[in-house]
Amino acid sequence: MGMFDFVNEEVEKQEQAKVTEVTNELPEAFQVLTTEKVGNGVHERIVDTFMVDRAKGIIPDEKAKKKAQAMKRVFPDKTYYVVGIYKRIEATY
Repeated sequence: MGMFDFVNEEVEKQEQAKVTEVTNELPEAFQVLTTEKVGNGVHERIVDTFMVDRAKGIIPDEKAKKKAQAMKRVFPDKTYYVVGIYKRIEATY
């Protein structure tokens, strides 16, 4: 076992640790939302939802942003925004 083999193993361990950290920080989904007036108030309306596939590593954040931009071009008087939906355990009893 040479020195380069040891360095390569250390680098691989660090990369795997980074992947594990990123996987835990990923949202469950990305949603494209807009607001609309209903009666006297303003409510959020979900336009589209893009699910994250952790197994395949598919993170559709750019897809959601492009959808929001396309909706803005079609309906320039409305505001569209992308929200990441996260699920986090606060406490376990």
